[in-house]
Formats: sequence, C-alpha cells, structure tokens
Amino acid sequence: MLEAPVQISHYFPEQRLLLQVINDPEIPNYVHLVVSIILTDLAPDEAMDREDELRKNWSRGLSHEIREHFYTILEYSDEF
Repeated sequence: MLEAPVQISHYFPEQRLLLQVINDPEIPNYVHLVVSIILTDLAPDEAMDREDELRKNWSRGLSHEIREHFYTILEYSDEF
C-alpha cells in the first residue's frame, strides 16, 4: 500500500486518492482495499487509457494475494 500512491502518481499526477477498506458481505473476514482515483479534469477515454497502463505496468507485477484484495477505480468528483 505504501507503493500505491507513488505508482499511481506516474499516471495521475494531479489527482487525489481515497483508500477504502470494504468488507465482502458474502465472504466472512474477506476484505478489499480499494484506491479511488478522484478525477477532476481528465476526459474519460484518457483516464481509462491511463488506468490500463497503470495495471499493465504495476498491478500485474503484484503478487496474486495482493491483486486478489486490491483494486483501483476511477471516480469523478462533483466538480467535473
């Protein structure tokens, strides 16, 4: 998790990040770590392209155990 902001900032340098811990209601004691990338001024196509590159270049290098519980998602702020 300490590496996530650094890696994400390569693709989304001006965006805020929000970390959420989400319990899976269907599986006891199973949690997901979700990092929301809060977008303010990127076009949706560009944001998705950047997220694809992030996944290719960083997320795929993570262990299976981490990838199973860790996600990034794109969200637009109300100010978009």
